Amino acid sequence: MWTPLLLYTGFFVVLHVIAQWAITKNYHRAFKISRGVAASILTLIGFAALFTSLGHWREAFLWHQDPANGGLDWWMWQGVLLVVGHFVSDFLWMAWGLRSDIRPRADLVLHHAVGLAAFSYALSINVGYSLCLIVMMSELMPVSTGLAGWSQHKKDDKLHAWASRTRLLVLVWQRRPLWIALAALTARPIVMGEVPEGFGVAYGIAAVGFTILIFLDKYWIAKCTV
Repeated sequence: MWTPLLLYTGFFVVLHVIAQWAITKNYHRAFKISRGVAASILTLIGFAALFTSLGHWREAFLWHQDPANGGLDWWMWQGVLLVVGHFVSDFLWMAWGLRSDIRPRADLVLHHAVGLAAFSYALSINVGYSLCLIVMMSELMPVSTGLAGWSQHKKDDKLHAWASRTRLLVLVWQRRPLWIALAALTARPIVMGEVPEGFGVAYGIAAVGFTILIFLDKYWIAKCTV
């Protein structure tokens, strides 16, 4: 596990380095661009995970997955490690920014901390790889943020206005319905008393996590409309 995790972390760190030293010296703009590139990869993985595991929707996409089985379980395990590498690289890059007295956004730190904790737990119990990756469909929003950073770098006002509008549309019409749907899917077995034995903590973490994300997105929607 540690070898692919280090490789994935290194890959995303390289994206940050390229954006910072080859594209723009502006830390915030470079961070937007590199995260936008990373987010495009994660978004594609998220949609792939959804379409390959639709048959497990009644279980809220929570079932035991062993990478030793190969196939779907193995590639989703790799996908979760990739996302964890992304979270770690972002934390490393935010720590690097502290050297220049650039403080990370509290909402971004909270978002990444929740994600890292949830994904690490999934890896520790081999449950929920699919659900973790489906969550990555929401990374469509940082793709638009990356485009906004690129438009600032190129001084393209039209692209910047389009990226800003797209960001709000994604928040309202893609991310919020996604969180609500996943929160409902994970809450249903809890309310109906249908949680499989040994899965109680996993369902509880998922239900609470999606509720937190609903409120985080409410905060980001408000920021977009100010």
